[in-house]
Amino acid sequence: MKRLIFLLLIVFCACKDSGELDIQPYPYLVISKFTINSPENVTVDARFIQLGTDPILRHGFVWHWTQQTPHLNELNNDGFFEMDSPPTDTNISQEISHQFLQNQVYFFRYYTMSATDTTYSGSASVIPNP
Repeated sequence: MKRLIFLLLIVFCACKDSGELDIQPYPYLVISKFTINSPENVTVDARFIQLGTDPILRHGFVWHWTQQTPHLNELNNDGFFEMDSPPTDTNISQEISHQFLQNQVYFFRYYTMSATDTTYSGSASVIPNP
């Protein structure tokens, strides 16, 4: 009987109203699309699902052609682009110029940095120079 009460208590405490969003200090974001403008130029669109509560100090994109989850602190990053000002909207669009290798898959991630943490989107891939 004690086990049943304990199990019901755990289930009851774990449940939340499905309409309630649990706001985290860090943002949650996704890359939504790529537009290939030329073999050396691609536009990357990202959007915030949640902006978080911590102020974003720096943000931008990082990419690599062999690492599926590139990070800013990796010495072998193929490239990164830091945006000039903090995000003011939930939608981000940035044109990136780079000498992309021909017929090579590139993995992009959007990043944000706060005073306490760096957050990345999931990786999204594109062949910018087919």
